Amino acid sequence: MIKQFYITIFFAIISTNLFSQNFESVDINKIKAEITDENSDYFYPKLFERYSENDTTLTLDEFRRLYYGHALQPYYNPNISRTDDSARTLKDLLRNRSNDFGRLNNLCKFVLRLDPFWIDALYILSISSEMLGDLETSEYAVYKHTMLLRTILQSGDGRSYQSAFTILSISDEYSLLNALGLKFKEQALMHNDGKPYDYLAVEPDDELEIEGLYFNIELFFGKGLSK
Repeated sequence: MIKQFYITIFFAIISTNLFSQNFESVDINKIKAEITDENSDYFYPKLFERYSENDTTLTLDEFRRLYYGHALQPYYNPNISRTDDSARTLKDLLRNRSNDFGRLNNLCKFVLRLDPFWIDALYILSISSEMLGDLETSEYAVYKHTMLLRTILQSGDGRSYQSAFTILSISDEYSLLNALGLKFKEQALMHNDGKPYDYLAVEPDDELEIEGLYFNIELFFGKGLSK
């Protein structure tokens, strides 16, 4: 299953034509209009209900509205769920490479109720569920993890301000780096045309031939940075 997970991630990255021109910048006003229209296929309450029920027929376009639409919800706060006691405990367990899969699993389920699009928590949920023999939950988590990464990859190519990846949390920057097999070197907060960006310099990579990636952080900048 773990091997299958990495194959899935690799396919997801290739299928989005990484670093090509086949990306679509995030139009948050368009997304807002779509997800607040009760007659729209993208009406947010209906989409989120399907996501919560682990509906694997959700398309990439629907994930795009789910992920970026999350920033438009009145309860959205990027600083709360990833810095509370449960999240800190989860991060500590990961840093110490804990093999207490039961505890990891319970913590992931708890923090995902607070922050359903936390990519790293979905990853750990997939692994811990597999180790506990809950293959159904593992597969759902793999699916969500993969689709969220594809959603971010669809938003840009990360090579410039104009084509920066759009994210909802700083931790999503590092999730993407890990999925691409890139090693973090240093971070810089930048501004261009009145918008905030994160630039993550990475260790040299012969295959991707990049020195770093740009991330558009305007959807959450000033609301509380999280990692």
